Amino acid sequence: MAKNRKSSLAGAVEIPDLGEALRGVLHSEDELQYGLRGVVRILSNRGRNGKNGYFFEGFKVVFGSEINEEVSHEETFLDYENLKIIVKLPDPKDSKSKEIIRHQYTKHYTLGADDLKTRAAMVAFAGLDDSTKETLVASEKKLDQKNKI
Repeated sequence: MAKNRKSSLAGAVEIPDLGEALRGVLHSEDELQYGLRGVVRILSNRGRNGKNGYFFEGFKVVFGSEINEEVSHEETFLDYENLKIIVKLPDPKDSKSKEIIRHQYTKHYTLGADDLKTRAAMVAFAGLDDSTKETLVASEKKLDQKNKI
């Protein structure tokens, strides 16, 4: 039986252990190193030039004074035209700390997005048949060797 961690959210939502899930989906070191990475590459629409094609290009953290808007609490919204997730924050009392705060918020949102991408790749990889997994791993190995040259 999988061990579950309790979330600190109200209602004590149980969150599956990612390590336990990986052990159930991946059966070799090659599947971890090449198979999962291949699925992430496909889901990210990353072409041969290495350029990412994520639906949302990234995150932007702005302070009220930077957009000439009164911001009283953290607000997050999607900028559909520029394909960005915008996080609006009230100005800190110490204006020198803006870049530190901006970096912390960007890191937090990026790590969350990477976690979701990994979980999606695991689900997709688990749904592949054995021959497709083998083909994907072999293809990723070739791509890896080509990139090392």
